[in-house]
This record gives sequence, C-alpha cells and structure tokens, in this order.
Amino acid sequence: MLCLRLVRSGRAPLKVPCGYAFYQEEEKAVGTFYEISKILDAPIITSVGDVVTFNLVSNNLLPDIAVIDGKTKRAKKLDFKDLENSFNLILYARNPPSTITVQALGILNLASIAVLKGKRVLIVVDGEEDLLVIPLIFYLPSGSIIVYGLIDTALVALPVTSYLKKSILKFVKEYFVIGEC
Repeated sequence: MLCLRLVRSGRAPLKVPCGYAFYQEEEKAVGTFYEISKILDAPIITSVGDVVTFNLVSNNLLPDIAVIDGKTKRAKKLDFKDLENSFNLILYARNPPSTITVQALGILNLASIAVLKGKRVLIVVDGEEDLLVIPLIFYLPSGSIIVYGLIDTALVALPVTSYLKKSILKFVKEYFVIGEC
C-alpha cells in the first residue's frame, strides 16, 4: 500500500500544540472550546482521537467528523455502540503508525464531502489516526476547526486557515517521504 511516511526528524515539531491549547480538566476544556467554536462560527468541527471524541460527545458537542482508532493510553474507553449511533455514516481506513495512507486520504476526502451534504461521519482507523489531522487541514474549508489531544496535557483546537494550509504543505514536503507501508 502506498503512503506518506513521517521521517524521524518530523516527530518533534508535532509535539508542539498548533492552535488553541486548553490545559484544563477535560469537561472545562470542552466547555471553553465550545464557547470559542461559537465565536469562530466554524462550519465544520472535526475531532481526531478517541479521548477527545469521547469528551466532546459525552459533553453533548457532537463533531461533524470524528476520527478514532479504538485505542488510547488512558484507562477511559469509548463505548463504540453509543458512539456509532451518533453518526449517519461510518467509514473504515487502514493507516499504520507514522503514515498517511492513500486509502486514508480517500476516506477523509469522502468524509469531507459527506459532511457538506449534511452527514455526520465517524471514521474508524485500523492503525493510528494521529497524523490524519494533516490531510484534514487540506480537505476542510477555511474556518473549520480540528480538535485533537495532547496526551495527558491539553485539548487543542486548530482553526483551518489558508495560512495553515500553506504552512502544512511546507511541513509535508520537508518531513514526509513517499513509499510503501
């Protein structure tokens, strides 16, 4: 399977939060994010990660697109049956760690189109979902917000802008190689 593979030197920059980082208890962070998302009037809200998705859904803030892999380093687990009932469309993608597969790219593109047609989409990843924030930046319209978590530290809200799209393109050119997964 063809993919983009993150080179080792690209890992460090990804540990720095990009966007608004909320270093608060989970419920309070979600509340703060909700207030900011209303102010920003985001056309699409996307969550990437199991814990972030769980925290949003359990606080009645349902993302338009949720990307999960069913694994977390925390003890809290998602109840996937309840989660699946919150979405109109469930898609599946294979995406090994430190990669962005062609299959995942296609699924993310399909999800972004489905949301524009009024669907709520859950993407279940076999592998790792963390790097899928990157292609979402390209697929989502400006003004959208991608929410992800930094393990044990913060909820991060990343507004999609044309500047971010240009910056991420430079990052991809510098820190990813094309190859087989």
